[in-house]
Amino acid sequence: MPNGRDPINDVGPVKAAFFSLIYSLFRQVVARGSEERASRLGAWISPYLYNPLKKKRLENYRKFFGTTDPERDARIEQAYLAFMGQMLIEGIRDEKTDLATMRSRTELQGTEHIEQALKLGKGVMLLNGHMGNFYASHQVLSLGGYKVTNVSARVPFASMERQINRLRQRFNVNSVFVNENAARAAIKTFRRNGIFSIFFEVVVRWDNAVALPFGHAFLDFDPGPALLAIRHGVPVLPVSVDSSLPYHHRICVQPPFPVPLTGTDQEKALQLLDLWRDWLQDEITKKPALWWAWSTVRLHNNQ
Repeated sequence: MPNGRDPINDVGPVKAAFFSLIYSLFRQVVARGSEERASRLGAWISPYLYNPLKKKRLENYRKFFGTTDPERDARIEQAYLAFMGQMLIEGIRDEKTDLATMRSRTELQGTEHIEQALKLGKGVMLLNGHMGNFYASHQVLSLGGYKVTNVSARVPFASMERQINRLRQRFNVNSVFVNENAARAAIKTFRRNGIFSIFFEVVVRWDNAVALPFGHAFLDFDPGPALLAIRHGVPVLPVSVDSSLPYHHRICVQPPFPVPLTGTDQEKALQLLDLWRDWLQDEITKKPALWWAWSTVRLHNNQ
């Protein structure tokens, strides 16, 4: 298991209860103040939250880019901490910001690709990496009139999980959870010609994980979602998130990935997974500071 466990979930019950209390108090402060004050709080707290994982991030930067470059790593690290702090407080503020304001701050591009895919009658799989304000993609799709079912991992901090659930309810997002019949929910969504959204680059099931070249190293992926798309003939559309402006969300749905035509279903799934990996690599290369998973995955040198 080269990736190791997700550090967010790798806590005991006592630490989880303590962090839940601290987050609840922090959320109240952020929700009541101005956006400018909230952004300052996010910038202040981010280093305290993420500096314990700095060593892992620096190792990941060096392995992904294939070189030792302290200046590059320092630039990415500074921008990453700023981004993580801003994303944290935006998730809190989005619960209270009125919908008219949110609509004025969001932009949804590429809906023609969703419409064309839905005409096939097989459902749609939206592919997300943990890039930018990734959680906001479902909110923006909801504001655009699309009902989305997504698969998610439960957060072990009760106050944070409750807040995430309130966001899901507010934006009418149906969530299913890993290891809780998520594949069955996906199949049901496809059969009713619905939209199912996944984040694919953080492995949560290791039974069939495969190591693929990623940058100048390797990263482990679960081919299960790709196999699901192949077996059900579902078009897969990548979703790009632009987080360049605070409190603004620009979501771009891109054309579907080409469908592999040769080989067994398993071989086709690996071919499709290669395309997904290439797309994410390109996203990270263009906007390295906006990949949340630097703190979560562990790049390695073994295939």
